[in-house]
Amino acid sequence: MSISYMIKVLYPKKNINDIYNKTEVAAKKFFYNDKIGTIPFFINSIIGKAFNINSFGKMVKNVGFKPKDIIKAVPYQPVILSMYSDGNNYYKNHSVSVVGYRKYKWNGKDIYFFEVRDNWNSTASYVDYQKMSCISSINYVKNSN
Repeated sequence: MSISYMIKVLYPKKNINDIYNKTEVAAKKFFYNDKIGTIPFFINSIIGKAFNINSFGKMVKNVGFKPKDIIKAVPYQPVILSMYSDGNNYYKNHSVSVVGYRKYKWNGKDIYFFEVRDNWNSTASYVDYQKMSCISSINYVKNSN
């Protein structure tokens, strides 16, 4: 669903059912199924196969990507955030769409909360970047660097 949501935002005239169906067909070629869902490592390949679009991915929190990588991309598109755990026992082995963020100062440090849509309901949730597992990755379409 996160891939479909991203494509729909980038190409609003496309039909969401067509987008989802193309995504699912491509994802099945990369081991997607109803039990395990989408393997985050293959998100870029799925986007490329389904829509012939180059996408970018970064893996491992604070090593491969930092909050600034998400913040730079999110004004232009949703960023797919895949995480082993959100650190709050809400999301586990799940991908969500980052659509915004909040930055706070606490004890002199920047603290980040990412506004996400899990694409199965219409309400926003927030992921505490500081708490989420380092086993995480981000994917986005436009190179925002």
